[in-house]
Parts: sequence; structure tokens; C-alpha cells
Amino acid sequence: SRLISAALFASALAACQSAPPPPPKPEPRLAFVQKPVIIAPASEVSFKDEYVPPMVAPNVEQEHDIRPAGVVQTWVDKRIRSTSAAHGDLTIEVLEASVVEQPLKMDNSLKARITKRQEESKLVGKLRWRITYKGPILENWTSEGEAEGSSTVLEQSSPNDRDQAYADLIDGLAQTFDLRKEQQLVKLRVAQSDAADAMGH
Repeated sequence: SRLISAALFASALAACQSAPPPPPKPEPRLAFVQKPVIIAPASEVSFKDEYVPPMVAPNVEQEHDIRPAGVVQTWVDKRIRSTSAAHGDLTIEVLEASVVEQPLKMDNSLKARITKRQEESKLVGKLRWRITYKGPILENWTSEGEAEGSSTVLEQSSPNDRDQAYADLIDGLAQTFDLRKEQQLVKLRVAQSDAADAMGH
């Protein structure tokens, strides 16, 4: 019996040693960090987070390291720079930054169960922000923006699959946010130019 026990132990040990490592946890890529830096038409740029997450279901952003509000902060840290050649303060403020998991109605028929995995829930992300510029030419210029997106979770999904669905959602929000922020900054430069022309006249 000792020989049998030793053989079983050796077999179990070999199985543990040969088991592949778990796959890495999917994380959002935030592709905008690879894009060129934007020089803001302001001497100061600051970030402000006014969103208070509920920290309970159906919200799920609190379960992840990178949250929608963190996307905005990373954008401010990596994508935009102030310049001493300009004047005024630019503030980027988060108003809402949520990810909510919504259950979906599933077909419980035998045929549906056999033929394919169904969509069990949907992750819905919403990001709202405001930029405010205060300077000698424009006293109080503001512009608000919004980005929304969703990603589905299939039934019997592994934790890794669920993390991938969340990462895909955050990357979609980040891409939309980046595009709309660029558009807002163009509008700010136009407003500054128009105000300067008006003062000149």
C-alpha cells in the first residue's frame, strides 16, 4: 500500500508541475497613451473627479483596477501638457464614470441550451465630463462631453472572459473620450481666437 500511495503522490505532483500557468488577467490597453502629446492652450491643466461610485451592484467598476474615471486621469497625465506660452487654467472634471451590469433575458428552452451559449448580461459604461477654461481672454468657457459603450457577457463565462468583456468596454470608452476631447480642445482654440479678435476690434 505504501508503494501505491507513493505512486499516487508522484503522479499528482507531476500533474501539478506540468499544469500550465493561468492566463494573464486582461486589462484595458488605453491606446491613446501611444499618441502624440497635445499642447493645451493653457498655462495650467488640472484633473478633478466629482463622481462618487456607489461601490455596490449593479455597478461593477469598483471590482477593477482601471475605472472610467481613471481613464480620464490617465489621459490628463499622458496626453495633454500645459505651456508657458499660453495663459489661463484648464480643468477637466469627471461628472459620471460608471459601469453597470444588466442581466439579459435568456431563452431557457432545451434547443437554445444545446445549440449555443447565450448572452447572460451586458456591461454598460457611461462617462461624462466637463472642461472649463478661465483666462484673461475667456473668463469662463465650458464644454461638456459624454461617451457610452457596452459589452456582453456570455453564460458560463470564466473570470478571465468577464475581465476581457470589461477591458473591451473600457477601451471603447477611452477611444471615444480621446476623440471628443480633441474636438473640444479645437473648439476652445477657436473660442480663444474669436475672443482675441473681438478685443482687437
